[in-house]
Amino acid sequence: AFTLPTVFRAFIGFQGAQYGEAAALAVVSLGPSIMLGVLAQRHLVRGLTLGAVRG
Repeated sequence: AFTLPTVFRAFIGFQGAQYGEAAALAVVSLGPSIMLGVLAQRHLVRGLTLGAVRG
């Protein structure tokens, strides 16, 4: 098991950077974070709104 920075570093080899593969890896690795943000957005906004209401 490797961390993402280690895997990204592997795409820069002796033949130069492989930008296509690195971009695909970036999209795949960001997917779970984006999905979590989309799913948690409703609860986050509600919590911030309730915290800002005085009364």
